[in-house]
Amino acid sequence: MGYLNSILKTIGFNSNMNINNYFNYFGNKYNVNSIVLLFGFYFYLQKSNSGNYLKSKIYNFVKNISIVKSLIDSKVKKTINEVKKNFLLPNHDAITKIPIKGLKIDNIYKLQEDYKNLRNFDIDKGPISGTVYYGFNKEYSMFLMNSYHNFIFSNPLHPDVFPDIRVMESEVVNMVLDLFNGDKNCCGNVTSGGTESILLACKTYRDWGLDQKGITKPEIIVAESAHAAFFKAGHYFQIKIKVIPVDTNSGKIMISKLYDAINENTVAIVGSAPSYAHGVMDNINEMSKIAYDNDIGLHVDCCLGGFILPFLKRKGLLTESYDFRLKGVTSISADTHKYGYTLKGSSLIMYNNSNLRKYQYYIKSDWNGGIYATPIISGSRSGALIAVTWSSLLYHGLDGYSKIALEIVKLKNKIVNRCREIEDLIVIGDPISSVVAFNSYHFDIFIVATQMTEKNWNLNVLQYPNSFHICLTHIHVKNNIEDKFMNDLIECVNYAKTQPNSKKKGVSAIYGMAKQINDPTIVNDVATGYLDSLTELN
Repeated sequence: MGYLNSILKTIGFNSNMNINNYFNYFGNKYNVNSIVLLFGFYFYLQKSNSGNYLKSKIYNFVKNISIVKSLIDSKVKKTINEVKKNFLLPNHDAITKIPIKGLKIDNIYKLQEDYKNLRNFDIDKGPISGTVYYGFNKEYSMFLMNSYHNFIFSNPLHPDVFPDIRVMESEVVNMVLDLFNGDKNCCGNVTSGGTESILLACKTYRDWGLDQKGITKPEIIVAESAHAAFFKAGHYFQIKIKVIPVDTNSGKIMISKLYDAINENTVAIVGSAPSYAHGVMDNINEMSKIAYDNDIGLHVDCCLGGFILPFLKRKGLLTESYDFRLKGVTSISADTHKYGYTLKGSSLIMYNNSNLRKYQYYIKSDWNGGIYATPIISGSRSGALIAVTWSSLLYHGLDGYSKIALEIVKLKNKIVNRCREIEDLIVIGDPISSVVAFNSYHFDIFIVATQMTEKNWNLNVLQYPNSFHICLTHIHVKNNIEDKFMNDLIECVNYAKTQPNSKKKGVSAIYGMAKQINDPTIVNDVATGYLDSLTELN
């Protein structure tokens, strides 16, 4: 029974009921010795470096046995319920129907304030990783709101009605292209966010590969550190996403593996500048040469670093190249709603020429409603958001963006240097802009993450490897969080060193379960429960 107890503990079941009672309760339908033997073999393979096929077959068989399935289902349900507890609002009187008579404006303002009081974090005090990048500044906030109000009902789908928005979008694109050293042939569009920018790039390479090379089974090669949006694009657009490992020390894509992965179906490769999880920049210069020599696309995901890296480059603090100066770089995504400090819902997708961008477009020429032509995924969209993005770029200017970027990187460097002095704590790779990620081989890093949460830090928990990161913003600079963060981190690391590795709870347990049982169906069930809970009321 030891093996079965072990696997149940691995899955995360902790019950006072003896395992023999489990079998009696479920009627002992299966031969107990056979089940235990299978689990024993499974654990033997689990500790070996081979046998993945057998591991998968055995585990998939055993998990569907009624006793095991019932226990797994119970654990999944329990975990989902734990997740849902985070969204419980015991004192909230939910609105579920449109009122018969509209409310007075003052009453709605009062409700708005009540809803804002549901927040657990003061977003302007600096405990949050990323998420809000600028923080509250009364003058700047009013400037953004007034800019939005001035173009409140505009829609770039109708450029004849709103020529102002068409011009503003064109100017935004050209200003950001200049930031990435684009020439007169470069072009682009404003999108709703980094995910849409990435989706559009992947769709573009798919259609380019079909039209120019006759590729019917397109493949895009990414590092395992690439943003999840590339996998989303593969799912949506039926593109095979081929994953290359990263070097465990540097966090960068393994160039030698990239060479080997390119074949006749490859339409593009992807480099991060930097990666979301670890803040590490791939070797874009080498990747550019590879893409150019193989006549394939190179997309640079600069969503996170788009308004930091250019200013490091201008100040001589970054020697590596990543933009359109490299002849193999064919597209770049950059988010203006992060370190560009505009409102959420703004990013750019840029190309090195319009002959490539045309594959991004969707055109339905024989629709009975007229010729339907859209440059990006959405049809109607907010012209006001474009106007606010345009206004934000003009407000900060190169000097303003440069000042904030250098302050963020200075804070990042201080934290990295101090963290590298903490025994057994690892800073992953060489963080290049604003993200610092941590793991350890000597204690459970998830315990550190959980303890930091209890100290009111809202950080990002990661996996493969188990880790977490902080994404530094202007708010962290403004609140000078260095000493507070470091003191809390040191205390949490020291606590983790005294705890057994199995001591996980909260959101960390979900990542731990994913790692331990290696069963995506279970993790997907938990994630589905989380997504369902986002639109559920008490």
